[in-house]
Amino acid sequence: MLSIPVILLLLPIQTSSSIAPGGSLTPTEITQAEQLILDMAPQSPRLPSMQEITINISEINILTRYLLELTNFSTDWDIRFSQRENVINASSSWQLVSGWMPIYLNLRGEFKIQDNKFSLEGIQVGGLYLPKRLANLFWEAMQNNLTKPNIVFTEITKIITNIRSINVEETEISAQVIWDPVLVGTISDKAQQFLISPEDRERIVNYYLSINEIITVIPTDTRAISLNALLNPLFESARKKSEQNENPIAENRTLFQTLAIYVNNENIENLVGEDLAKDLPHPKFIEVRLLRRQDLAQHLISMAAITASIGSDLAQLVSTTKEAYDARYRSGFSFSDLTANNVGVAMGSIATESIASAIEMQHRLANVQSESDYMPLIGNNRDGITEPDFTSIYNDRSSLEYQKRLTEIQEMIKSRPLFQDL
Repeated sequence: MLSIPVILLLLPIQTSSSIAPGGSLTPTEITQAEQLILDMAPQSPRLPSMQEITINISEINILTRYLLELTNFSTDWDIRFSQRENVINASSSWQLVSGWMPIYLNLRGEFKIQDNKFSLEGIQVGGLYLPKRLANLFWEAMQNNLTKPNIVFTEITKIITNIRSINVEETEISAQVIWDPVLVGTISDKAQQFLISPEDRERIVNYYLSINEIITVIPTDTRAISLNALLNPLFESARKKSEQNENPIAENRTLFQTLAIYVNNENIENLVGEDLAKDLPHPKFIEVRLLRRQDLAQHLISMAAITASIGSDLAQLVSTTKEAYDARYRSGFSFSDLTANNVGVAMGSIATESIASAIEMQHRLANVQSESDYMPLIGNNRDGITEPDFTSIYNDRSSLEYQKRLTEIQEMIKSRPLFQDL
């Protein structure tokens, strides 16, 4: 009797993973994962719509592995799905301890489709099996613990109510989902605020006030300014703060985040929340341009902010998927936009890679003289490429021809004075 609690405690813990290692994704699988994300995106993200999604279990596993790799969870965590008609099995293995005796927490859940909803039939935690009733009690307790302190998770669970139908067949899963741009925007804003610390919110407010001061002294009849008109004084301010023992990485990260809000003419409330935003001034919006193009400045600063916030891998995903989306639905694939994206990724990555590189980037951006110091000339780029034309030229984004073009863009960026010897 005394040993029962110990046995129950040890049953979920195992010394090997219940999932066979899948290895790193191949370039073809990465392209497939990015294509899946593109295929599931609505044609008009700003308008409500009914989305028809069809995906097979192999594609779900590729997409899951891809997202785990992007978020750097793939070394400690693995998830696999399998299916039979109207039933999906989800297996998860999490490495708790590495070394000579690794320890894993292995989970396996069985979900059945009933009335267009997933019904949990049972959970296996290591060697401990929980039947349907206990499994649902466990699942409800876990959901309650997550939703109470986490407003982001609460909003995400609302997406489930937008699933109008779901069907699991022998080879694939199909679903009808209502795309709600307001809900997606709310989740995005809440996620940003959730990830920003109180100290970073204070930094963002300070940089927003600095932007207001810069804009206030610009003549009222000015229609547009160069990106350098903001980069120079803002990074000079960041440089001075670093000299006063402020964290240069945090300064650069929040500077890019704040600058992206202004350049894209968005609400500062998205970053700092209603309480802090209500007392802030609203600087007059002036177009910020790069090589005389507003969109290039928006691409560069947005990618710099994303890279500084969540890393270059996820930023690259946003960049390539956005251009593929444009090729299908909008103005076409643009190598000019892609170049600006990659400049932003390089700038954001170096500015937050280490204390030394952060301080060096502050010095360089505070004194940068010309836009060409960091942005390659794009006059020879072919833009506005439709999806069929892109396929006929490059086949897909894993082709040697396309990779060669990307390498050329990266080499042009590295040759710019801002990035020399970094």
